[in-house]
Amino acid sequence: MTLSRSNGTVLVVEDFKDTADIICRLLKRVNYEPHPAYTLKEASEKLNSIRCDVVVLDINLPDGSGLDFLREIKSVDQDIPVIMLTAYTELDNAIKSLREGADDFITKPFENDYLLHSIGRALERRRLTERLKQSEKFRLLGELAAGVAHDFNNLLSSINAHLYIVKQKMEHAGDDLKEHLDAIEMAIDDGAAIVARLSSMGRKNADNFQSIDFNHLVQDTVLMTRPKWEHEQRRKGRTITINTDFGPARTVKMNPSDIREVLTNLIFNAVDAMPGGGEITITTRDLGDAVMCTVSDTGVGMDQEILERIFDPFFTTKGQGTGIGLSVSYAIVENHGGTLTVDSVPGRGTTFTMVLPVNQEPNSRGDGEIPQ
Repeated sequence: MTLSRSNGTVLVVEDFKDTADIICRLLKRVNYEPHPAYTLKEASEKLNSIRCDVVVLDINLPDGSGLDFLREIKSVDQDIPVIMLTAYTELDNAIKSLREGADDFITKPFENDYLLHSIGRALERRRLTERLKQSEKFRLLGELAAGVAHDFNNLLSSINAHLYIVKQKMEHAGDDLKEHLDAIEMAIDDGAAIVARLSSMGRKNADNFQSIDFNHLVQDTVLMTRPKWEHEQRRKGRTITINTDFGPARTVKMNPSDIREVLTNLIFNAVDAMPGGGEITITTRDLGDAVMCTVSDTGVGMDQEILERIFDPFFTTKGQGTGIGLSVSYAIVENHGGTLTVDSVPGRGTTFTMVLPVNQEPNSRGDGEIPQ
């Protein structure tokens, strides 16, 4: 399993193959993923087939003007950064490209360091823009959550009262039944913690963070979700199994109910992605100053369009549901100083990867809201 990740995908549109190859080799050395295109036709095809983080674009190409392709790029995604390559004799067109939305222009022959600096700066601007957009989505999510927290809390209180009575009357029940009752009680406690967070618009308190054995937390979550992935599926005539592959035990400073909520969401989503049954594999790995947990399924998978929106609040591909589970999970992990990413291949399944720092205090961005 490789833990290295690309810094970003760069579409290099340059008709001189030697120049394009030089740029691609330069980008690979610093962990970018370059995709060369030698004509506008080829560039247009790649623009629609891959997710481009940055475009490096020559102004003059054999089958048209780079300025025309710049307009096409901006019509597809206004936020894709574009860096124009130009000769000194084409400075007028380079200035026009800036007016059309290009982020920068570089004259040929270019300096390698400046090209990399320009690409890195453009990527940072894009990520900041995406973060601001995500922040507005989570603000709306917080307003909705605060509105339903009160009624949800009343419901949990009622369930908890009935559970207490049942446990008193079944004092001598078998161990298997007690295990399920304990799982229900744990779910109620987690639900109460969720309500507390929703009521305060996602703000966290350092008192909620505890040092927890991460592998044990994963095991608890698998048990707590068993009615969903095993019993309910058996009634529907299909089989889903969960396989676990634990790395060395690590103690992680976290809010346990929050991280159980994330894992529960990922398991439930994996179940929903396998309408004909299948396997879920949960792995944990020690990364030194962090732990990594992956939740993989053998389900239907997702295409690129869905992947780009999967963490958006209220976005769902299901016939039912609110579409907030994964967006809340994303916010929780980010508030723990971690990352939550997803990889998927249509027809072959999906893998969510959560990385959490081992000794993380609640997000230090002021009040720790979901997420800034």
